[in-house]
Parts: sequence; structure tokens; C-alpha cells
Amino acid sequence: APAGGGRSMMYQTLYARDWNLAAKGLPCNQEEQAYTLLTFGYVVLRGLRTLGLKLDAHDERAVLHAWNVVGHLVGIRRELMVFEMDEAEALFARMQARGRAELQPPDARPALAGALFGTLAGVIPLRLAKPFPQLLCRRLIGREASHELAIDGRLPRLSRLLFALLMALVGTIDAIGRRFSPDFSLARLVTRVLGYHLLTRLLMDQTRPLKLPGRLLGQAQGTMQG
Repeated sequence: APAGGGRSMMYQTLYARDWNLAAKGLPCNQEEQAYTLLTFGYVVLRGLRTLGLKLDAHDERAVLHAWNVVGHLVGIRRELMVFEMDEAEALFARMQARGRAELQPPDARPALAGALFGTLAGVIPLRLAKPFPQLLCRRLIGREASHELAIDGRLPRLSRLLFALLMALVGTIDAIGRRFSPDFSLARLVTRVLGYHLLTRLLMDQTRPLKLPGRLLGQAQGTMQG
């Protein structure tokens, strides 16, 4: 269903199909679902590229295809799926531009981002490193999106300098290491260590345990142990 000016058409279509708005609410439209699908496939691959962990073209297409299968299962139309990174980049940009043009106040994104980074800072013990998640996010999503999330404000200069030095050091070590072993990646190792630390503190902490059905909780714990 189209967004914006086509919303009344969506209502008419739902009523014509006997959709019970009171009981079921409004369904997610195709564009919203397709955009979310891109964040699982394209955005992750773009982030890997930014971190110097780029997959080869065949593997990138395989990741996009895997998420397209998921998209098919949830009912996303084929014309809203992408099969190459350049196609994904163009579609993602068009959807972001459309969303920005139709943004309805109040904008909840800055408050949500503030809560997220506040939580992440709370589980990082080193004071200088507390802004690192925010600095990394800035690098991954770019200036415009960072401004929209209100995470582009001034941060401690020493933290910014240390973050830049660490990123440069990891990139240099990876470049040298790959000369001898194509699969060498210090960035991947650091990401796994930090990811494990944050996930265990945020999701598996016994003071606020993750609430999932027993079978799924066991799978989550097994993944974390792995």
C-alpha cells in the first residue's frame, strides 16, 4: 500500500476486503517492510564495507538473496527486493528521501537513540570509551542520519582522538595481516569480543534476564556461548 497521499486509498482497499481496523489495526505497508528488509541485508553489508570487512561480490549477493527469501515469506513484492549492492543502495536512498519528505512530528528517533546510547555507555566501564558506540554509529550511518538522530553533538576530544587512533591502528594491522592471510581480521575479532560483552550485559544479565520462551532462550544462550 502506498504511503502519504495514498493513505485514503489504502483505507478504501482495506474496507473493500473486510479488514477489521478496530481488531487488527493498520497493516505494515510494502514500503515499510521492504525498507526494514534492507536494514537486515544491505545496511549490514554496507557497514562491513565501512569497517574494512567487505565480503566478495558473490557472498554479498548470497546475503541479499537470503534476506529476499525471508521477504518473500512475509509477503514483500518482488519489485521491492534487490539482488545487487548498487540496486540496494539506490532503493535505500529513494526510500530514505521519501520518508524524510513525509516525516510527521513529533520525531521519536532522537529520544530512542539517546536511550540506546545511554544504555550502551552504562555497560562500558572505561570512561574514555563510553562515547565509542556513538562514534562508531556516526561512522557507519553518515552525517545526515547522525544529525537526524541527534547523535552528532560534541563529544570529549580525548575520546574522539582515541577512537580515531584505534580505528586507524586496526585498519593498518588488518591491511598488513591480509598480505599474509586473506582471512586475517583484527577488526572482526574486536567486534566479536565487544559484541559478546555488550550482549551478555544487555540481554543475558541475570538481574534482568532476557524474557523468551524456553526453547528460544536456550538457542540464544547457545549462540552466545558459541
